[in-house]
Formats: sequence, structure tokens, C-alpha cells
Amino acid sequence: MKQSSDAPNANARCLCGCGNAVRPGRRFLQGHDAKYYRLLRKVERGELRKEDLPLGMRQNLDWQKCVVCNGWIPTADPWGRPIKAGVACSGNPDNAASKAGESDMSEMCAVTAEAGGPPRDRPPRPGPAPGNYDHHEKAGNQGDVVKHVALIAALDATVGCFLPSPPKARFRYADTFAGYAYNPLVCNPRYEWRKGIGRFRKEPFRERFKERLQQEPNKHVRLWYDWYLAARPQLLGGIYPGSSLIASDVCLHQKVPVRLSLWDTSPEVVENLQSVFGERAIDARAASVNDVKSANFLFIDPPNVTKKNWEEIHRFLQGGPPVLLWLPVFADKSSSPSGESALSKRIREEARTDAGCNATKVMWASRGRMIGCQLIYRLGNEAARALREAVRCVADASGWDTKDYP
Repeated sequence: MKQSSDAPNANARCLCGCGNAVRPGRRFLQGHDAKYYRLLRKVERGELRKEDLPLGMRQNLDWQKCVVCNGWIPTADPWGRPIKAGVACSGNPDNAASKAGESDMSEMCAVTAEAGGPPRDRPPRPGPAPGNYDHHEKAGNQGDVVKHVALIAALDATVGCFLPSPPKARFRYADTFAGYAYNPLVCNPRYEWRKGIGRFRKEPFRERFKERLQQEPNKHVRLWYDWYLAARPQLLGGIYPGSSLIASDVCLHQKVPVRLSLWDTSPEVVENLQSVFGERAIDARAASVNDVKSANFLFIDPPNVTKKNWEEIHRFLQGGPPVLLWLPVFADKSSSPSGESALSKRIREEARTDAGCNATKVMWASRGRMIGCQLIYRLGNEAARALREAVRCVADASGWDTKDYP
């Protein structure tokens, strides 16, 4: 920032770039510091250019280059303390801890708690609630590999059987927890894409996977690989799609006009979805059962699952359109070695008995909190068969265990 720490806000304007005046000694209007942090995080992750920031915010900031990703980071934090030169932003594993009297990017973005923090006269910002997470960190992990080949297979087969009524009607795709349309692939140890999609581009796994596809061809796994993994020389620095973008691609591939109906409650996610699909496709609220009754395909991928919200999710499965639900499989830490948790088993059995669903479980670990995932679905015979074959293809190639529950 161009102001010194002795003059907390010499221009007396809100530093988020809105241009509004603030009282002497203040840096932000009430609540506008959250906007400031959100925009800086987008610049840091490469989702937004610094040139696209509000003019007032750009004028209040001086910039330096991150030594790892070559992205832009400020030279001072919101409280006027200098960010030392030659550091990495908090989106990179080489971020150094702050020295006495200095700050680093992690304080601004609250990505890491180890590197300093806000000044003592300012209360610390709370971390995410238990069970909540930024899906950017999870995008492209093992669960996404299973989830997305399953979605492509099930949706492709369902769209292929679509007979519009009336003749010019669009295929209606509904997603109750849409998430981001796309996610950045950055060099942050918190980001899990290297454990999932990263393996499919790393030798010798890549060659073994290609050989397996030649021996046992699966068109849906081939679509997933060709569309999202094969094009770039490297995955790092690119993006990986969310379920809504994949669904749009499948319908376009089938040359079937589609009407997307997407729900999410996160302002950042809604903004991201609107930038891709426009405002009409997105509702910035929680979906209800009545919202999805007329859909031709329903996809459900909740950010977390508890005993309480499972009852709400369960209602979406009872009757209605063809449905695909993705859920994590958590470990039962009361036993040794840890197996599948009682909640994961209960969810699967209730979906099968009460809602007439089938299930496919994939296990990739025996230790840790999340040891696998399960797909719960009520689909046509062809779509269910395509889903199981696609999931088995990537699971076998990865050395993961699968089990079907008809």
C-alpha cells in the first residue's frame, strides 16, 4: 500500500476500491474488508488479474511478484505492515514465515495460521466451520476422478435416451450443490489434485492407463481423459471443471439442447457460475424437492454429510427424476484397522431400501478420515451399467477396490 503505517488511511477512502469515504483511522467500511480479502485471494489463485480489480483498490496497492507462481501479491498488508520481498504467496508450498514486524500473504488470505496473523489489537478471523471447505482444494482428487467419470457415463446414457416432449423441449439438468464451474490447479500442498487427476498424467502410471484403455476400451473414461486431462502439456496452472461444466459438455457432445438449473449458497460460487452460464441458470439459495421434480437428471454432491442433513438429502432420492448422488466414505476409527463408518453404511442401506437406489462403493485407502466414496443412483438400466463400467475402469487402473450394491 502506498500509505505508511503512521497514516493508516491517508486518502480516507475504503481500501476495497468502492470509493466510499471512511472515518479517520479506519481502512474499510463495515464488511468491506471481506470483499478486499476475497478479491486478493482470486488474484493470488490466478482467477482474476490485478488489472481487473476496482481502480480504487489498485491505486491503494503496490505489487510484487510471487517467487514461485509469478503471480501478483501486494507489498503491504491491510494494516500497513510491509510484506517482505522475495516470498511466495500462500497458494504456494514455499511460503516463508513472517519475520518480526513483517507480514506475508497468508495473513491477508487466512489460508495458513502458522505465518503470523492480524495485529494484536484486531480479533482473529474465525476459521472454517467443521466439515466446510473450499472445494478448490478438493477439486481433481480421487473422489472427483470417480465422481466425474460416473457423471459422464450416467448422463451420456440418459441424454442418449431423451425423447423431448414437446419436440423442441430442452433436457433439464439439475444440480442441488453445484460448486464452482471450474477450479484452478495450483502448487499448494493443500490442493489434492495431484493425488487424483495428477496420477493420470504422471509416468509410468500414464502409460499403463493408456494401455489399459486400449485393451479394455471405455468410451466414457476416454471422453473424460481427452476432454480434461490430455490437452495441456502440464496440468499445473490450468483449470479442472466442476460437475455443471461437465454436464454442459456431455449434452453438447450429444447435440441435445440443455437447460441447466444450478443451486448454491456461496456468493463466490454463485459469481463463478454466473460468469460461465449466466444469471438465469443459477439460484443463490438451497434447492428444495419441488425445485427438481421436473428435471430429466438430478445430480447431488453435498459439501458435507451429517446425520441431520442426510434426512434432507434423502428426500431428494424418493421418487422423481433419474438421480446420481456422490458421497464420501468416512473411516470408522473405533476399530483397528479402520473400516467404513456406520453413517456411510446406514446412508447406503437407507437409500437402497427406502428409495430403491443402487450403489457402487470405491475404496482407495485404509487410513485417514476419508477412505473412499460411494455413488448412490436410480437410473435406467443402460445408464447404471455404463456408470459401473466407467467407475470400474478407473478404479482398476488406479488399484482401488470397488463393490456394487444392486
